[in-house]
Amino acid sequence: MSTAIHMLPMGIIVFVFNFANRVKGLSSTSAKWPILCGALMMMSALVLFAFADGPDKYWALVFPGFIIGSAGTMLTNISANIAILRATSPDEK
Repeated sequence: MSTAIHMLPMGIIVFVFNFANRVKGLSSTSAKWPILCGALMMMSALVLFAFADGPDKYWALVFPGFIIGSAGTMLTNISANIAILRATSPDEK
């Protein structure tokens, strides 16, 4: 039960970032900017994980790293899929 409680905020953040590309300004721009932002978020999460060397650092470093990394992964994944679909011709869809 404790693990489920720890994973619940990550699921909520990923669900919210699932709709990040539907924002009016982001849907018409190039997909490279959300992909870049997502990659930067994943790299910053890895930096937080590198400094988390014990269980006492969970709430200070690991939890924010999970949130930032999960959001960055979802943003990158969704943006890459949209970029692939935009690059294909209508005949290939």
